[in-house]
Amino acid sequence: MMALRIVLTLALLGAFTDALYHKGGPVKLLSRKNFDAEVVQTDMVSIVEFYAPWCGHCKALAPAYAKAASNLEGLVTFGAVDCDLESNKQLCGEYRVQGFPTIKVFPSKAVTKPGSKRRTKAPTDYGGPRTAKGLVDAATYALPQRFITKVRSPGDLAEFMQKSALPKVLLFSTKSASTPLYKGLSTRFSQHLQFGEARNTDAALAEALNVTSFPQLLVLPASAEAEAIPYTGKLKASELIDFLQKQAGIEPSEEKPGKSKAGKDSAKKAAKEEVPEVEVVPLVQLDAVEGLAAQEDAHLLAFFAGSVVTCAKELQALNKEVAALAGLIEAAAVNASESAALSSMGLPVDMQALRSKPCSLQVFLLPFGDSSDADEWSKYTGSMNAKELQSFALTAFPASVPRVDEASLQPFLGLEPKVPKVLLFTDKEATPRLFAALAANMRNRSMLFADVHTSQTAVMEKFGVKKVPAMRVAFLPGPTGAAAEAQDPLDPENDRRLAIQAFPGPYTYAGMAAFLTAMSDALGLAEGAIEDQAVTVSQVNDQEALQQACPSRGGICVLGVLDVNSSGFEGQKSVLEVAAGRHADHPLRFAWIDSNQQPSFLAGFGLSPTDAPTVLAYSASKQRQARLRGTYALETIDKMLNGLLAGREATSPLQEVPRLVDGGQAGDSTGASDAAVEDEFDLSDILGEDVGAGSASKEDLLKQIDAQLLQEEEQRQREESSAQPSTKKKGKRRKKSGSKGYSSSKDEL
Repeated sequence: MMALRIVLTLALLGAFTDALYHKGGPVKLLSRKNFDAEVVQTDMVSIVEFYAPWCGHCKALAPAYAKAASNLEGLVTFGAVDCDLESNKQLCGEYRVQGFPTIKVFPSKAVTKPGSKRRTKAPTDYGGPRTAKGLVDAATYALPQRFITKVRSPGDLAEFMQKSALPKVLLFSTKSASTPLYKGLSTRFSQHLQFGEARNTDAALAEALNVTSFPQLLVLPASAEAEAIPYTGKLKASELIDFLQKQAGIEPSEEKPGKSKAGKDSAKKAAKEEVPEVEVVPLVQLDAVEGLAAQEDAHLLAFFAGSVVTCAKELQALNKEVAALAGLIEAAAVNASESAALSSMGLPVDMQALRSKPCSLQVFLLPFGDSSDADEWSKYTGSMNAKELQSFALTAFPASVPRVDEASLQPFLGLEPKVPKVLLFTDKEATPRLFAALAANMRNRSMLFADVHTSQTAVMEKFGVKKVPAMRVAFLPGPTGAAAEAQDPLDPENDRRLAIQAFPGPYTYAGMAAFLTAMSDALGLAEGAIEDQAVTVSQVNDQEALQQACPSRGGICVLGVLDVNSSGFEGQKSVLEVAAGRHADHPLRFAWIDSNQQPSFLAGFGLSPTDAPTVLAYSASKQRQARLRGTYALETIDKMLNGLLAGREATSPLQEVPRLVDGGQAGDSTGASDAAVEDEFDLSDILGEDVGAGSASKEDLLKQIDAQLLQEEEQRQREESSAQPSTKKKGKRRKKSGSKGYSSSKDEL
């Protein structure tokens, strides 16, 4: 019954409630009467949720939506339309709302259709995480650059001052690109003030205006005789808005974001001179490219060599097509005018071609993982349309999703019992790239992904699948976190059977991502929701200690290779201990060695002390080993170990298990074993074991493995007596990946 209640809760949370948002709150109540004035006829970026008050997902979203609205209040309009009201149904129909909640991003700039005087805006669907951070990221992503003029010298300043009669706002910034806060302010006051931006490195300009500290915001009155007015308050949106309202002569009660009768004439003049905007594809400085390449996410980078003004047509065409890829891949445009810097960075951009055609876009794909090596970049040669760009972008993601069948289904479902399992049923011979991209992008969402081929009829029947594609999520219902830990697993009232949730469609990236994000939130498994428990991992520095930590029977030995002299040693050791805590219920034995003390031991695995920090795992029975590929980080270690347990991690031959040099090594020693190593089990054999499935205790599981080992020992002896050599398969090398952290603040100039 509990499983049924949880499944129903995902669809019917708060079925009978009042309106989700109320007048006077941070979310503006929109209707047929005020929608045009509040959203379309302003220069403000708007995020609009179309909802129904009885919708469970809408209710689950409401706190995050209100939090995002509060965080960006005054900079971005967050609105909500109740589609359950008869008076709003025509409006919801106009914007093709087919499900709840539907979230749309309305850009700053409106267009006037030929033969019509009415301004319209073309919104894009929001398919990102249904969290406050995801919504804030999408909103700030859409803020335009067109209301900000770059001022780099006294000459630029003179030209800037002559643009219009409006008071001028000039920011001296330490940032290489305009911040969301400054873009939001420039959008809000676009009809009252004219905004410019300079860098702290523009020494001549700073000296001319007596600016000595950064960041610094100045208001430059239209009159040449008047002195500049510096802003001395905190870099907070509310305080900056109050200051700029006073400088523009706006009474708070009369001011409406992005629209003013007093500014009509100035607006007409400014419209002729405005800089074209890029609303979805952000413009990044050349010196930021290395930082993007070091991130784990895949990126599309479009290089050009003109200005935003001269290349507006090409950039807006890119913007339009990339908007359809929202959530799938990060995209940015890079001005490559600084050819000298480009050459020193070793980027594969054809500068000769860009000099001849400055606005011709050279688009490159930076693959998922650490793509700081430009040799791994792929150049796009197709036409500029969303369908071809998506096909190209999907090649950036590794096809690392395992395929399960009837035999391997139970071990897969048993991995990390508290983590939901996402299964895609498909008739494709290989994992669909869209699903692989989904798994990669949702790597921090505490879910495991796999696919099932239609030939596995028993598995399809078990999950109630009759046609493909079909996606199912298997999860343990009931309390999460500390409440779950406090439950007695032997209590018959606790229903711990897996519940199954079907995905209703559509099978697009945005649709699947939104569904899984909402489900993760509802289960309390949002990013950062799981609290890891570290366990102590001991150092081994002699053979006896290694045998005690990693007995020859009963598990895979996982060794952390660490450098105790490294400044990051304590943090690296903590990462290993958290990884060990995550796998405490699995047949994995953890220890760590000082890389400086055991060079010959490492050499036996093809490693050296300079490879620290890293992780290696081995099994002696079939002489197989695996080691960490990519950055030493919790998520990459966790992915490696999950791969070993599921039988999908590539392993390589090991001639024999080296021996540790007792007390550490001084000088050259082979460290080779001169004794026979007792038989264990092959890393690939674990695919057939019920690892962590919850049907047996850890002790029972090890007994089962011991029984299997005895059978294997007898088989090995028979094979040796018959002089029949065994064969081993080699696995493909996995794509390396890293981990990243990202944070942003709206209160930053």
